Amino acid sequence: GYHMMAEIFLNAVGEKDGFNFDTPFVFEDWNKARYDAELKLKGINYVEFCATYDEGRAMNKTYEERKALARERYEKEPNKDGYIAKSCLEYIENGDNREQLLGEVIKLTIF
Repeated sequence: GYHMMAEIFLNAVGEKDGFNFDTPFVFEDWNKARYDAELKLKGINYVEFCATYDEGRAMNKTYEERKALARERYEKEPNKDGYIAKSCLEYIENGDNREQLLGEVIKLTIF
């Protein structure tokens, strides 16, 4: 979406003639690293603040207890390729690195 908007904007201000929506957007290495870290963090945050909080079951639980809830939620999820299932897996694999990922996203955004 941002690539399309940039193409339209550059055309509107006369910096570019025409649109090229077929050329894929190429991330610079730092931007790709930030994007990847942010995707992991979004999945972890979703599980931490939404998927395991039904009826307050995850409040005041340890990470291991919340990870067990994420595993339980993953098992119940019918669409294993969907956002919820993928987020649960991300939480199980990387949830204990949430603060590190947050720091990485911030660092890569600022620098």
